[in-house]
Amino acid sequence: MKKLLLVLPLTLYFLSTGKPFLFDSPQPSGGENLDSVPAALRGTYINNSNDTLIVDAHSFRLISKKNSFNRVLKKDTVELRKFKGYLVLNIRENNAWRVYPLQAFGNVMDVYGFDAEKVAGSKKMTVDELVNELKKQVETDEIKEGDKIRYVLKPEKKTFEKLMQGKYAVLIDEFYKTFD
Repeated sequence: MKKLLLVLPLTLYFLSTGKPFLFDSPQPSGGENLDSVPAALRGTYINNSNDTLIVDAHSFRLISKKNSFNRVLKKDTVELRKFKGYLVLNIRENNAWRVYPLQAFGNVMDVYGFDAEKVAGSKKMTVDELVNELKKQVETDEIKEGDKIRYVLKPEKKTFEKLMQGKYAVLIDEFYKTFD
């Protein structure tokens, strides 16, 4: 089955810890918004923690012990875009966007995220070293919110592709499609 990449809004559930990289605009930059999720990705999924992810034509719903939510496709809030065989779902958070890659192989869906601590760990470097590495590739703003720092990336379309290929999105969870 053809690999598809989808960016999912698992905002509260997956990133309850860590330092996410955010984006200044929906990704990929300049992409066209889709009106619905492709039929091949729709369905009910479950992970090893018995959390349930329900994907339908216009929304993503998570039922979890930690957090539950429902995100509906809506311009300027939740946007779904195509990109070179990929789908990218963008979730607006204040003045920035969260981006989550999802890769589907048959009945398995791997969920990835742009998390500074996890990416730094996978590359065996500190978060500061990672941010300095990223600043060489893409314009990056640091926004201080109390004792927290948020990193906002401003990639061009080609730079976003390099980020995806450069392992800046790390595996967060794996879901399995159920057949009722």
